[in-house]
Amino acid sequence: MDGQPVFALFAILMPSSATHLKLLAQLAFALKDNDFPALIQAIAGRRRTLTNAAKSDRILLDWSQASKAHLRRKR
Repeated sequence: MDGQPVFALFAILMPSSATHLKLLAQLAFALKDNDFPALIQAIAGRRRTLTNAAKSDRILLDWSQASKAHLRRKR
């Protein structure tokens, strides 16, 4: 919308809607601060961000596989 490239993407996974909405509200409030996006960009460089995303993907995959195995054992 502003012609600028995306440099941060936030994914929120919470066990309850109330917790999810609270965190989403906090993030929205933080993003109103003009310094917050610059801080996020300074903290996480491209390589670090990709490394963390890969770790998250492995954790989610492990969790998914463990969940499927648990469901199979329940049958």
